[in-house]
Amino acid sequence: QQNAIQPNQLTIISILQACSTLVTLEPNKLANDFITKSGFDSDVYVMSTLLDAYAKCGKMDEALHTFSTLQSRSVVTWTGMISGYVENQDGEAALTFFYRMQQEGVEPNQATFICAVKACIILPDLDQGKLVHSCIIRKGFGSDEVIGSVLIDMYATCGSLSYAHKLLDGLRSLKVGVDHMALHEGMLIHAEIMDRGIQNDLYTIMLCLSFMLNVENRGCLVIVLHILHSRCGHNLRLIQLFRKMVLDG
Repeated sequence: QQNAIQPNQLTIISILQACSTLVTLEPNKLANDFITKSGFDSDVYVMSTLLDAYAKCGKMDEALHTFSTLQSRSVVTWTGMISGYVENQDGEAALTFFYRMQQEGVEPNQATFICAVKACIILPDLDQGKLVHSCIIRKGFGSDEVIGSVLIDMYATCGSLSYAHKLLDGLRSLKVGVDHMALHEGMLIHAEIMDRGIQNDLYTIMLCLSFMLNVENRGCLVIVLHILHSRCGHNLRLIQLFRKMVLDG
């Protein structure tokens, strides 16, 4: 600026992204003032990045104030607010914005739905999760692999393991990547163990072994072994036996 060179959109977005790594609010306020003076306050991507910067500082009140001053609110800025609330573990506010944006005629996209499902995980609220899921289907995102993976987490977290398994089977039919499948399959067996309140080491070992034999995915091994260590780490002999049985087949 001292050389009379005016920053463009990419420059401002880069500055805001740098500000988002700071825990103090002052740099974001200075950036906000500069954006207004430079006329970039109508740029949807600049303002969305500013909202994100506020959210990362945990300053959702400032983010809300900035959002309320926007003359035009796109799916990007709405999703920015929803994402901010999710990042700050306020699932209720996130869902309020999710429904409000649709009432105002703004259609959610993939990123919006992912944030909405994560909000249901935060609460956790199975009924809200089902409502969001039905909305996902109505809007044509029912076969989206990324959204589907977050839905699996939501249903498992909210205690609906049967539906989580059903969605997992759907992801298998879409041939989702091995590592991705391993994560969710490992998560589901962990949820099942916790749901049953299983304390017996041998029973846990047998359940894990049964799980491994019924899925053609060795990528699950690391996750399942982590579960074993967390549930019965004191019994190293059983864990070593399980490792040998799976690896040696």
